Amino acid sequence: MKRIVLLFLCATFIYAGCDAHSTKDQVSDDSTAESGKVNLTVKTDQLIQKGRDRLNLGTKSIRDIAQAMQYFKEAIGTNPFDQRGYLLLGKTYMNVGSYNDAIFTFQSALLVFPEDGLFNYLLSMCFFQLEDNGMATYNAQKSMDKYKKSKNIDQYKKSKKLFNSLLINNVRSQ
Repeated sequence: MKRIVLLFLCATFIYAGCDAHSTKDQVSDDSTAESGKVNLTVKTDQLIQKGRDRLNLGTKSIRDIAQAMQYFKEAIGTNPFDQRGYLLLGKTYMNVGSYNDAIFTFQSALLVFPEDGLFNYLLSMCFFQLEDNGMATYNAQKSMDKYKKSKNIDQYKKSKKLFNSLLINNVRSQ
């Protein structure tokens, strides 16, 4: 229950921050408003690219990874309606073994993108790594259902394969 409240508060702050920027900058001229959206997209693109560049360095030091994560967090703060920030931040957490942080990131993304099966799929993988087979199976099922509903056959098959392997794993572990 605490996690749900925390996620709600996180999403509320992100959304409130987005509203604060938009009300400050609101103008009656549509071209200026469109220009603001373009600037927001450009800034988000730049932050995402900076984070990717940090991760693509040959050394991949802890400092580079931390800096990349910071860029991805800034991208989420700049434009919480762009999935790339959540995806890259969560996957980076997964790559360094911070599965609880990845879970928090993907659950936050689901508050903004509730119909996207990708975040459930990634949640399933995180829970599996933490040996929480119940939550892993639940999220694999949710992912499969969402992809089936959206008629994304390739992703549906991928989710179904994960779901079936989790079921087999659950049977073996009992």
